[in-house]
Amino acid sequence: MTNVKGFRVERPFDVSSACQSIRGSGLENGTSCDLEYIDDYQNNKRTTQASARQVQVTLGDYVINSAVEPLPAYTFGVRKINVHPYFKFTPQADRYDVAVLRLDRPVQYMPHIAPICLPEKGEDFLGQFGWAAGWGALQAGSRLRPKTLQAVDVPIIDNRQCERWHKSNGINVVIYDEMMCAGYRGGAKDSCQGDSGGPLMMERTGRWFLIGIVSAGYSCAQQGQPGIYHRVAYTVDWISYIMNTATN
Repeated sequence: MTNVKGFRVERPFDVSSACQSIRGSGLENGTSCDLEYIDDYQNNKRTTQASARQVQVTLGDYVINSAVEPLPAYTFGVRKINVHPYFKFTPQADRYDVAVLRLDRPVQYMPHIAPICLPEKGEDFLGQFGWAAGWGALQAGSRLRPKTLQAVDVPIIDNRQCERWHKSNGINVVIYDEMMCAGYRGGAKDSCQGDSGGPLMMERTGRWFLIGIVSAGYSCAQQGQPGIYHRVAYTVDWISYIMNTATN
């Protein structure tokens, strides 16, 4: 997360996920949408390589690996990973880059652990500002990660404009309907490596909505290279279906 602002209990939706696989372990992000569900696990290409038994989800974290958190964090196992049936890895940006994880037990809500609202099907946020959050790198290529949860405000831009901005930098990328872009023409603020799977959120009338999921980017906070996100309003019907029809 580049050019960051720290934030805390007011937005208690961010989730850290640890995935243990044959290639090692990683810390990524997600968002709590319901009592037993985490929406949008880090890029599905990793999710599809992991079984539910290899994934742990932590709620309530603010400072990673801290023994002196002012509020408690809780770690959960994962019962099932539901990857979107149209997910497809591509060299540019992954298609339908969304998954829903069912936790191994219900979550007890607290002031710093709460679900986030989902948008209406087809809802458009063009020209409005969202907040991206995570524990990702503070600058492109850096191996250092902040211990404290970070966030940046970024404007939602038109998909075709996003393509043109990238093309002006010699990057040919197609922003499909299930994708969205957010960022500034001059760069400065952006999500970065390690933020993948984290939320792009928006506040409306005192309620927070999950409008996007950090998915891809060709750099971090560079001019003409806004972040690429999964558009939640495009797949919200599928997300709701998975959450409402799950069986043991």
